Amino acid sequence: MTDKELLFEVSSRPLVSVIMNCYNGEQYLREAIDSVFAQTYQNWEIIFWDNASTDRSAEIALSYGQKIKYFRSEKNINLYDARNRAIGNCNGDYVAFLDVDDVWMPDAIKMKVDIFKNNEQVDFVYSSFAFADSDLNIYTQPLGKTHPVEFQRDILIRNPISIGSVLIRTKLLKQNNFDCSYNLLGDMELWFRISSIARPFYLQELLEISRQHGNNTSKIEKKNWIKEQRYFASSYIMMYLRTRKYKKISMIVYFIIRSEIRNFLLRSSCDSNREN
Repeated sequence: MTDKELLFEVSSRPLVSVIMNCYNGEQYLREAIDSVFAQTYQNWEIIFWDNASTDRSAEIALSYGQKIKYFRSEKNINLYDARNRAIGNCNGDYVAFLDVDDVWMPDAIKMKVDIFKNNEQVDFVYSSFAFADSDLNIYTQPLGKTHPVEFQRDILIRNPISIGSVLIRTKLLKQNNFDCSYNLLGDMELWFRISSIARPFYLQELLEISRQHGNNTSKIEKKNWIKEQRYFASSYIMMYLRTRKYKKISMIVYFIIRSEIRNFLLRSSCDSNREN
């Protein structure tokens, strides 16, 4: 196959927009971007949203050339506001997300695009993922499997969907943006919200590695988890009361009771450790 034929074949495939939201992410940024450039599926663009970083993130991102479309906030904004603004600049048929400290397996995009190709009724695809330490040593079994009949319940109980494992139709995402009221729970809230109107597909293959380290937003702001969980519960209970979907309220009540118990146990453990 000639270079011209190869270029035509690549460009004739659906374009995938890869959103990378970044705030001072220089430490692991090259590894994340390199994992996109290493994809076996090559018709993609990176929508790089720099959330007013003060480190070398911009320099690193811009060094990769034209396949990275670089945007910068004038000031640091809410994570999900930044995600929505990046979505507004996507040109692809599908959207994927990759945080700047995570990495993809080489077939991550290809395998998900193939699912859409063979299943026109599917609206978003998500795969298994695993947690790893700062050196990318995996320390969990692959995660992500959900019960197909009780998908909403599974999202509430353990949110098995990593945002970095998702490929979603751009049209669906632009019609259903992230709720900027959240800074931690926004992806879970979106999966829960669209699950009533969209059809998911679960890929068993491990296609994303989620790096865990001391600067993860979820760890830095862990005290705010319960606040956002309470807001989520109150918002949906009020909505279900207004729309008379009373059967769904029990699911939300279970979610918030479980969240409160976990928060209480976590605080008790922290207090005990401080005393010791």
